Amino acid sequence: MRRIIAKGEDEGYLKGFTRSRREVILEYRNKLILDEQGRPKAVQGAARDVTRRVRYEKALKESEEKYKEIVKYAPAAIFETDPASLRFISVNDVMCTYTGYTEKEFLRMDLLALLDEESAQKARGRIDQLLAGEENPPPTEHTIRTRDGRRITVLTHSRVFYENGRPQKVMTVAHDLTQIRKAEEEKKALEVKLQNAQKLEALGTLAGGVAHDLNNILSGIVSYPDLLLLDLENDSPLKQPLLMIKKSGEKAAEIVQDLLTLARRNVAHKESVNLNQIVIDFVASPEYRKIMQGRTDLHVSTNLCQDHFNMVGYSTHLSKTVMNLVANAVDAMPAGGEMTISTQGCYLDTTYTGFELIPQGEYIIIAISDTGIGMPLSELDKIFEPFYTKKTLGRSGTGLGMSVVWGTVKDHDGFIDITSEEGSGTTFSLYFPVSRTEAEESPPAVYIEDYLGKGESILVIDDAPEQRQLAKRMMQRLGYEVCTADSGEAAVALVKERPFDLLILDMIMPAGMDGLETYRKILEVVPHQKAVIASGYAETENVDAARRLGAGSYIKKPFTLEKIGLAVRAELEKATKSTG
Repeated sequence: MRRIIAKGEDEGYLKGFTRSRREVILEYRNKLILDEQGRPKAVQGAARDVTRRVRYEKALKESEEKYKEIVKYAPAAIFETDPASLRFISVNDVMCTYTGYTEKEFLRMDLLALLDEESAQKARGRIDQLLAGEENPPPTEHTIRTRDGRRITVLTHSRVFYENGRPQKVMTVAHDLTQIRKAEEEKKALEVKLQNAQKLEALGTLAGGVAHDLNNILSGIVSYPDLLLLDLENDSPLKQPLLMIKKSGEKAAEIVQDLLTLARRNVAHKESVNLNQIVIDFVASPEYRKIMQGRTDLHVSTNLCQDHFNMVGYSTHLSKTVMNLVANAVDAMPAGGEMTISTQGCYLDTTYTGFELIPQGEYIIIAISDTGIGMPLSELDKIFEPFYTKKTLGRSGTGLGMSVVWGTVKDHDGFIDITSEEGSGTTFSLYFPVSRTEAEESPPAVYIEDYLGKGESILVIDDAPEQRQLAKRMMQRLGYEVCTADSGEAAVALVKERPFDLLILDMIMPAGMDGLETYRKILEVVPHQKAVIASGYAETENVDAARRLGAGSYIKKPFTLEKIGLAVRAELEKATKSTG
């Protein structure tokens, strides 16, 4: 029907239709409501409905496109899963970026394929909560396995969507927390390091406080036997007891030095040393024999590299480090086993990640391996803490050995790597930077005739009366003329009265002027005055400052007759050469 016939229109138009058809047309016409122009209003309404529907459909399509764009480029992973099978219905690009899977691959997978067992249990429980009608459940952390085998941590928020009262899909938004968690772990590690540093600082303060006084006390135990032994016959029954007294004093002094090393306050003058020679000398030492005493169930082998790589360091500290690691390896094999001490050269062209990050560079490595009981991972982070020990209290060890190892390695700009497995053994590998400087040869044997005095005048400056008396007797025994002063002020007064060929100067004198200030005042009276510094503390800025002013050798208390004699003789002969 091409058009609707209005009332009053010639009805001849309808004659071409059948009667039944004309009746339908007229009936429909009678129901129309016409507007002022005679057009049916219902047709206008229908047109408006069509226009509105087209507009709504367009808006809906634009909204859907905008939603897809938002989901696709959202700064978080978004995915939809079937609540029954947990199969993926859709994923956005971020989810693909997080995991390495493509969208097609996701649509053939289910959620549980990405999760470890713990996270899978949490995911099932969370969906059960959502389906049970729990509103606003808290977000949950899950561990996702990526395509390349990595594990990332995500924080998820989920919501169930219903249709006709039935759950149709679960939408989840996931945020990658991997870097945040890594940063938190690094922060915790830094906090642990800070706590250890604070422990070391407190220990250093303690060591510094006791070192001076304790070394002064030990000086009598270490030094007086030297004087007494000079006056004894070789077959005297007193000789062996005196040697034992001296040895005990030296061991006590070593513990003080361990504390100072641990506190990074005992960095001695470094020289070029060969790590192979350190190992050879240690294996031939009494300390090694004592560690191995009675351990016939142990087999020890050395495997030293043929290339003569040297390093810059302090042989005494390095030897003590090797001793501590060997002692630990022996203790780790109560039922016997094998231990290997090896060295090798190594060049790292990239940073190596082991127990700690070891940067690119050329290294000489010493490794001590055992087939002992091994260590769990939980212990590895603790073994370098001061006083941490698995040994029986009172039977062996002070709890400082591994802390001394750490301090020594760091003082030598080195790094530590550890591999350990419970029941299979442990390997400690120490990386030290290689030096091209040739190692110094061992000094020749020294006899007392080499450091006897020639009647030169010595002024001993020390606030401790027993130290003044001890140094006086030692210098007199070596053939020097000796005077003493109990303070810096007294020393300056004596120097004004008469000259001295050499000063033996204590740096720590709490009452009045300290050693540095005393030396400055004396130089105002006698420019170029020669001096040897003797102190119960470690080298300090004051010691360095005194040496820059002209003071010579620095020797630590307690000192032996040989050490003080060689230091004094060397300084006096240096003075003679400079004036001659």
